[in-house]
Amino acid sequence: MRVLRLFSVLVALAALACGALALKHAAGQLAGPPRVALPAPLRERLRTVQSQLPAGANVFYVSEVPEYWFSRLWQRALYPDHVAILIQPDVTRQRFDDLRSRYGVRYAISAGQHPRDPGYAWKVDLGYDTWAGSTWFGELKP
Repeated sequence: MRVLRLFSVLVALAALACGALALKHAAGQLAGPPRVALPAPLRERLRTVQSQLPAGANVFYVSEVPEYWFSRLWQRALYPDHVAILIQPDVTRQRFDDLRSRYGVRYAISAGQHPRDPGYAWKVDLGYDTWAGSTWFGELKP
């Protein structure tokens, strides 16, 4: 009985020590806002896209599968200089063409494990990563 009590006290002390170390580590991360909101690979891709986009140009973000995370990062990163319009897989070609003519979209970003080609005249492969798949950017055919 005495050994069991000693063992449980040791386990509790070990748990407290681990918790204290975890809090010490987390306190540095939670002390203030992150220095950078966008991941480094996205910032590199963003620089490439912004260098090719004319001032004020709208751009489609074409996702391979329904998603609401990376498309929103792109929207936030491009705003206010450019408006990114999300094109989910269920958008019909007619709706795509209507949005394109309404907003004067000439450029597109496609992302996914197998990005969709919305009709590029030319495209640049922005690379591959495990969280978003491949990303392409280019100008759409007239």
